[in-house]
Amino acid sequence: MSVSDGPRGDYQRANSREDRRRGVAATPLSVVSLLVALIALILVFVLRGCSAFTVTTACPTPTITVVEVAKEVDVPTAYELWQIAGNDGTIKDYLASLVGEVVVNTFVGSNGFTGPTGPAGDAGAAGADGQPGATGTAGTTGATGATGKSAYQLWLDAGNTGTPDDFLASLQGLGGADGAAGVSAY
Repeated sequence: MSVSDGPRGDYQRANSREDRRRGVAATPLSVVSLLVALIALILVFVLRGCSAFTVTTACPTPTITVVEVAKEVDVPTAYELWQIAGNDGTIKDYLASLVGEVVVNTFVGSNGFTGPTGPAGDAGAAGADGQPGATGTAGTTGATGATGKSAYQLWLDAGNTGTPDDFLASLQGLGGADGAAGVSAY
């Protein structure tokens, strides 16, 4: 606890828990008091031969702890510091303010190396036949072709000679043998 001049010139208690709740800042005197208490506790250990570097015998138990020193100089709690910082609410509100937002792992790594090609798979079954397509539109009439050669001319081109009558005579085959007498159907 520390004291300071009040508004009327008298001494008043400063740094009480009530003052901290209202946002009154800690005075330098209370901070100095806490530092002096901590230094005194460290000196007790060092002067009794219990430094952290040379422990040869069992260290005596100190008669006062850091927690007790903190209570004596009225050190604010984390909740009280949260309120001094301008926040308002219950301890539950304070604890909820300590929880950060949930972040989904958003790291996307680079693509790895391409692996070897695997073996070919089995052939799949044949698919069903599709439906017949629609009838197409009629095409345009083609151009008239060139006049072809007559059968007589083709006969001549094949190496034959003669008149058209000779050509017609060449179409008649040799006479065949007479056939046997037929049986009556009656």
